Amino acid sequence: MLDLDDLTIDNAYFRSVDMIVRRMLDPVWHKVDPRTEQLVSDLATLRRLLTYLLTYNTLAFHACLETLITANMTTDVGTAAPAPVAVDAHRRGAHHNAGVIL
Repeated sequence: MLDLDDLTIDNAYFRSVDMIVRRMLDPVWHKVDPRTEQLVSDLATLRRLLTYLLTYNTLAFHACLETLITANMTTDVGTAAPAPVAVDAHRRGAHHNAGVIL
């Protein structure tokens, strides 16, 4: 059973939430589905994007997003949810839930 006490909004902003999740899953990582592994990787990407959003100017951040999208394009859409899909879903969610930020 996973202890979810460390998964808080504050930790998402100020700590590597992806590392917290990875540490929780470490005992069973060899049993984890590839989609779950991808989601943990996407958490790391989203955490980096949050840092970039707060530190880069708009043009540099846009260039970073374009690079990320290009790097994550796949021919088989069903294999995994690439980070740009997660970014787009987050962006759409932010419009509907203005007070909720990943």
